Amino acid sequence: MKQGVRAAIDISDGLTADLGHVCAASKVGATIGVNQVPIHPLVKEAFGKDALGLALTAARTNELLFTASERIIGEVKAAIGSDCPVTVIGEITGGAGVVCWVGTASPII
Repeated sequence: MKQGVRAAIDISDGLTADLGHVCAASKVGATIGVNQVPIHPLVKEAFGKDALGLALTAARTNELLFTASERIIGEVKAAIGSDCPVTVIGEITGGAGVVCWVGTASPII
């Protein structure tokens, strides 16, 4: 894992903003499958249709965003176990900026 995790950042400015910082610093782009972004059921219940926007933009000081190959993600999952879930939400691309997708529709941001 020492050589496998390419970048990591806490989500203190919000998921899309902090992923944008990683992309800018690395001169790459990223796509997020918004249906893959974990949202706690209580957040969905409390905020309804606004829950996705909060998940993409609100600060989460207890979350870590990292980029790695599929193999390394598997190693990270095995190393930390089920007490700390790792969710793949997208991929790094050769483009610029962050693009959010819902299924196969057009990008939403």
